[in-house]
Amino acid sequence: MMVAPATARPLPAWPVVGLLGGLALWWVTGALILAPTVAAFIMLVLMIRRGARWLPGMGPWICLFLWVLAAGSSLLTSASVLGYGLRLADVFDAAVIGLYVASARESLPRRTVVGALAATWLTMVGLGLLGQFFPEQRLTTPLGLVLPNSMQSNELIRDLASPQFTETQQPYGLEKPMHRTAAPFAYANSWGQAYAMLTPVAVAWVCMLRSWKTRALWVLFLLLSSIPALATSNRGMLVALGVTAAAATVRMILMGRLQLALGIISGAAAAGLAFVASGGLASITERLTYSSSTGDRLELYERTLDRVIQKPWLGHGSPELDPVVGVAFGTQGMVWLLLFCFGIPSLIFFAWFVIGLLVRGWRVNDVPGIWIYCSFIGMLTLFPFYALSGVPMIVFVIMGVVLLRDADAPKPRGSKYTGTVLSPGPTPRAHPVPAGPVERGLGSAGSQGASLPTAAAPPAPATRAPAPSKAKTSTALVTFALILTGAVVAFAASLLVGNTAGQGAAGLFFQVIAFFNIALVATTLGSDTGLVRAVSAAVATGRADQVPGLLRTALVPVAVASSLVAGALVLSAPWLDSLAPGMGLERSIVVSALLVPPGAIMTSLCGALRGLGRIRTFSVLQNLVLPLLRLAGVAMALVAGVSLLRLSMAWALPVALVAVLAALLVWNGTRIARREQAPADAQTQPGGVGQVMGRAPNGPVTEDITTTRGFWAFSSVRGVSALVETALEWIDVIFVGLFLGPLAAGAYGAVNRCVRLGSMLDQTARLVTGPLLSAAVARGRMAEAQLLYAATTRILVAAAWPFFLLLAVFAPVFLGFFGEGFAEASGPMSLISVAMMLVVSAGGVQSVLLMAGRSRWQLINKSAALLCAVAGCLTLIPLWGMWGAVTAWAVSVLVDAGLATTQAWVRLGFVPPFAALLRAGASSVVCVGLVGLGLRLSLGATLPALLLTVVLGGGAYAAVVWLRPGWFGMQAQIDAVRARLRGRGKDRVTDMGSTPR
Repeated sequence: MMVAPATARPLPAWPVVGLLGGLALWWVTGALILAPTVAAFIMLVLMIRRGARWLPGMGPWICLFLWVLAAGSSLLTSASVLGYGLRLADVFDAAVIGLYVASARESLPRRTVVGALAATWLTMVGLGLLGQFFPEQRLTTPLGLVLPNSMQSNELIRDLASPQFTETQQPYGLEKPMHRTAAPFAYANSWGQAYAMLTPVAVAWVCMLRSWKTRALWVLFLLLSSIPALATSNRGMLVALGVTAAAATVRMILMGRLQLALGIISGAAAAGLAFVASGGLASITERLTYSSSTGDRLELYERTLDRVIQKPWLGHGSPELDPVVGVAFGTQGMVWLLLFCFGIPSLIFFAWFVIGLLVRGWRVNDVPGIWIYCSFIGMLTLFPFYALSGVPMIVFVIMGVVLLRDADAPKPRGSKYTGTVLSPGPTPRAHPVPAGPVERGLGSAGSQGASLPTAAAPPAPATRAPAPSKAKTSTALVTFALILTGAVVAFAASLLVGNTAGQGAAGLFFQVIAFFNIALVATTLGSDTGLVRAVSAAVATGRADQVPGLLRTALVPVAVASSLVAGALVLSAPWLDSLAPGMGLERSIVVSALLVPPGAIMTSLCGALRGLGRIRTFSVLQNLVLPLLRLAGVAMALVAGVSLLRLSMAWALPVALVAVLAALLVWNGTRIARREQAPADAQTQPGGVGQVMGRAPNGPVTEDITTTRGFWAFSSVRGVSALVETALEWIDVIFVGLFLGPLAAGAYGAVNRCVRLGSMLDQTARLVTGPLLSAAVARGRMAEAQLLYAATTRILVAAAWPFFLLLAVFAPVFLGFFGEGFAEASGPMSLISVAMMLVVSAGGVQSVLLMAGRSRWQLINKSAALLCAVAGCLTLIPLWGMWGAVTAWAVSVLVDAGLATTQAWVRLGFVPPFAALLRAGASSVVCVGLVGLGLRLSLGATLPALLLTVVLGGGAYAAVVWLRPGWFGMQAQIDAVRARLRGRGKDRVTDMGSTPR
């Protein structure tokens, strides 16, 4: 809606570009405090003369300004007028400038605005780098010379009129003062807040650039920006950036931009490792050691709430000094500033504006727009701790207006903007047709399942491995990306605990995790896999009305069993604590035990989600939401103070939150399945719906899995097997803690976390190839199943061997990331890494046993492996310490893999591809292993040697894969990449960005 005639001249771009692009000039002259208000009045005059355009979504901010204006009536003293005036000016400036950007669409297209914001970010980074060379330099500006002393008595005005490059702090007990990056702002927290807000915008700008040279230059700027960023030692900034990256990863995955998602994950992982290796984490930890800021904040928040209750509507108008804490009320976060200064309604208007941005902005589906959108998600973590003021508030509103403009822009039906990546439309969700066990399911109890063909059913000829459909390939890639994300986030949580809490606390923490995970799996009773199979069978055969009954069948026993186990753990907590006296395990065990029932229910509900065909939803919950909640909880627990009880709560409590989400999603999925119910003839479904519902192909009639008896006959076997698997994963960590103490358990637990990071490939292989193997076996296509097994094995070896070789050669470096003292377990880590290379060489043999209905064989194998692990730990740990534990671990996994490989080869006819494995393995050893060993001998076990190995050895290995993809089972994939590279040409440059609107 136009406020002035449409014939008025367009609004010029220079007021906005000059304000943002000239940030360095305003800072040097001391005019930074005045420039936004002057620019706002200029823009207001221009809009009055030339017209303004309303933008949906700006209403809450206008309401916020009017309420702040009204709150001035609550001022009691003249001393508070200046503080109120500054904050009123901030909200007014942001409102006017936001409306101006909304109105000047022609002269300020998105490309121009994002470029100006990127220039602001570059100015911040440049001044931050200068601050590393002149940390104590304070400028004498023209404004500072003429400003009255009465105004300079205000600390904020003084720091803006006579600025310095850094904020100098020296908490009591710290030997040297800390110089935290601040310019062009007065405080380091403001710099960190603006950096967290604008770095995604800088990434969006890189995506919009057309020249690869300019892109490369900006990537260099992004790398250099980490220097002043780390110098701020700002915890909130790091958390916000992490949340932004996680949100961007999710959006890219949902859009199908899996390459970008993997790139974000890899970049975040590299940044995290660099942060730890560069001493950034140690710097923050040192500052927290001598600073009481966290405790002061918490006390101030409590006292602020008490004062808010006194004036809940219009607030106090301006911050006031708290005589107890010594910090002003309303200065420690946007939430508290609004509540204290302007009352509860102001916070409601602000939240309304932010929620509107997030809801409306979801429509923006191009890559630059997604980065801007995700920046707001990251900023949600900052509002309780940092307040928006001055330039950061203006930048915040301008970014919001850009997002609202893009969301409001009409898109031609059936067309897309050049270079803009739109989200693909929704595709019909096909419920899985259970051809034998689906996904990770087994055959039913005993050897039920997809029976192997007999002479009466000759196998269909097959000359090549089956080609998955595009939808299955997409699901596989999404699943892998999410599993990778979950593994990286879980690894980051372990790194955080190791570096911050120390080796002993980390050891106790790993033991509590072990007990919690074992209890969780034990009380799930295999119902998750049972629900996968039963729910998918019911939906596929037109019996979706049975799903609520199946949920009751599964969840009631799980709830009862988990409650009994939780009660037993609570009662036995004192006895368990006595096994490790003085460690304070009792309260942690009690808290973890109380969260076992919701955790078991969560696991079962996730199985129901998979059965309903919502594989991506399940993957997001299990591999993204849960790990991120745990990482955030662990970070907050460590900030509040190292405590085993807090860490245990941080790890266990998220399962209750995810359980609620899973319940809502299952309810919604069930409702949709019942509404879209399409009856199908179970006996005419090719490949085994009849088997799931009562008859195995070429086999005897079996129990209907949708009945209570059939459900638990199937699930109980899987439950025992899953319990044995989980015990195998954690039993050695528990024994190390019991025999050698928490310090050794911490180091050994770090080894466990590093090695388990490599298991994500096997998990992906099970999820993706399981249904394909099951279908091939059920249809009697044994040659097809064998080729699929061989291809999976080659890919697993090609991907996992380089990783385990790096772990083996550079074990001290990887363990050093966890903190001081963890490297003592480097020898055991090298040993288990070599053992895991042999285990991976067995390929997808576990899936072969499961999908062939040989679940009892697998249970026997894993029971034998568990027996070896327990006997080995009891015998060897007292003799050899951690070497004994890792020897028992290596023997157990080799026994399991050896038995499974022998059974699949001798009894089922799945022959390992020895020649292909030899070529792939030799390539890994030569390119990665020997190069890494040579660099370690010459440079030592150092981070530079590791990075050089990744670059040189990884580059050589990638060249071999590119030139000889058939050796690694990747011929089709590499051919597809080559064809894509040949076909994309110059369009590749614009694929990530968009043209100006």
